[in-house]
Amino acid sequence: MRRDIYLDRDDIEAIVMALRAQASHYQDMAQKNASIAAGYARDQRRRVESLAARLSGLGQAIVTERPHR
Repeated sequence: MRRDIYLDRDDIEAIVMALRAQASHYQDMAQKNASIAAGYARDQRRRVESLAARLSGLGQAIVTERPHR
């Protein structure tokens, strides 16, 4: 069954405003997610750099404390 829908100017403007609000919401969420991802990446980089520094220090300690034969 076919139903025709008739929209007047106010209906169309309301739909456009709702779509713009939804697009703005999606953009805000994308920016928030990007910010969260960037923060996570910074935290992971700090952790990896810290681990690398500790391993490097451990390697130096092992080399310097190795007894001579």
